[in-house]
Amino acid sequence: MKTDFTGDVSFEALGKSYTLKLGTKAMRKIEIAVGKPMPVIGKMLDKEETASIDLVAKVFWGALQHHHPEVSVDDVDDILDAIGLDQAGPLIGQAFEAAQQPKKGGDNRPPVATTGPTGRR
Repeated sequence: MKTDFTGDVSFEALGKSYTLKLGTKAMRKIEIAVGKPMPVIGKMLDKEETASIDLVAKVFWGALQHHHPEVSVDDVDDILDAIGLDQAGPLIGQAFEAAQQPKKGGDNRPPVATTGPTGRR
C-alpha cells in the first residue's frame, strides 16, 4: 500500500490496483450512504462496537469513488473479502490521515480569525 500527499492511498486486490481518496466528494457520498456526518462516522469507526461491516463497506466505497466511480458497494464486498477486514481499517485510517496532509503549493496556514461583518479587525 502507498500513501502520498495528494490524499491518495493505493493498494492491490483481486489482481487490480485501487486508490482510496477521502476528499469532499467521498465524504459527501459517505454521509449520504450512512446518514450521519463525518465526525460521527469517524467516531463510529474508532469503536469496535459501532464499526459494523456495513459501515466499513460504505466508507470504503465512498473513498474509492474518486478514482473508481464504477465500483459499487457490492463490489466493495468482494474487495474486502480479498484484502481481509483486518486490512480495511488501516487503509481507511491512512486515507483519513492522507486527507489531512498539507496540500502541495498552497498556503497551509490556518485562516486568520476576523471580527465583524466586513472581516476587518
